[in-house]
Amino acid sequence: MDTGKVLEYDLPRRLSYSFHPEHDGLENERPSRVTFNLGEINRQVKLTVTHHDFAEGSKVLPKIRTGWQSVLSNLKSLIETGKELPPFWTGDYDKK
Repeated sequence: MDTGKVLEYDLPRRLSYSFHPEHDGLENERPSRVTFNLGEINRQVKLTVTHHDFAEGSKVLPKIRTGWQSVLSNLKSLIETGKELPPFWTGDYDKK
């Protein structure tokens, strides 16, 4: 399980929270920070996700690099089709 605390919010534009994985030997890693910003471009919503403030030599960073791509791809699919993708961590993409 991952834990975190809300660090900043400015509804409906910004949310920032700490991210601390507590599994797979990552329990002693320093928490990093995730920030979601909503903006407008050409009358459309722009979502910017920034995951930063990793400790030097962090073991978390390489593990989450592909995770955000999958999370955001799933969000896009849900918004456009009303259906979510199978969880990427289960390897079940071909089963649904």
